[in-house]
Amino acid sequence: MVLSCYRIGPRLSVRSPDAAGDAPPAAPNSGHVRAVKVPGRLPIVTSVGDTTVFLCEEPDPGDDLYASGRFSGYVDLGGGRPGEQLGGATLADALAWARERAEIVLMRLFDSDYYSAGRRNPDPDSLPVWDDATAVRARRPRGLEMLDNAEGDPPVLWDVRFYPGATVDREAFAAYVQQHPRAVPIPDDAMPATDPGVRVFVRASTLAQGWALAEEVFEEARRRARSQPPSGGWSEGFSVSPHAPNAPVRFG
Repeated sequence: MVLSCYRIGPRLSVRSPDAAGDAPPAAPNSGHVRAVKVPGRLPIVTSVGDTTVFLCEEPDPGDDLYASGRFSGYVDLGGGRPGEQLGGATLADALAWARERAEIVLMRLFDSDYYSAGRRNPDPDSLPVWDDATAVRARRPRGLEMLDNAEGDPPVLWDVRFYPGATVDREAFAAYVQQHPRAVPIPDDAMPATDPGVRVFVRASTLAQGWALAEEVFEEARRRARSQPPSGGWSEGFSVSPHAPNAPVRFG
């Protein structure tokens, strides 16, 4: 299987309040947000027969939204034919492994587009050359710093999606939460929604605070918008994600 240099993040944030034992995340860094890694623009390798090595920085095993400083990669033999693979390597080891196998090495960090890190740059006009003196450490990627906020930090925006469930009048539910005093209008730079959830934004310092606020609004709106008979087969729960339009991930 050919590895891709982007990853699908966890989809753990939708929570059913009626499910036994289900609970909001215990800590703001626990990865309970759903995200899709944004793939970088893939440079054009000039010859069909070129052997190319792709390297990409891996997320931390315990938090898909934390860059690990470790790298995985694979050899692309051309024509869609995969070769050797590598995983969990330091940057120095990954580059040495890649350069032994190909003149063209395309590498990206968790929060960057591709660099040329081999002896030959297949696209000099758009591919910057990797500087081997650059240190890469485990870190929170750019644009996602709010996931490490403390309770006393200034509040930031959190993107909330509500799924009211079959026993709720969805129109009444949506009207209530969108007019709730704790709800914030959708900002102009918000990514378009790709799911049927009722979307609002809230302000809170941490993910845990945003989750607690979303839960409060969710339960209050469900009580006010109960429907008899049931209004339809909507899923039930909610999700909370950072408002991070410049981050290297996109949230549902």
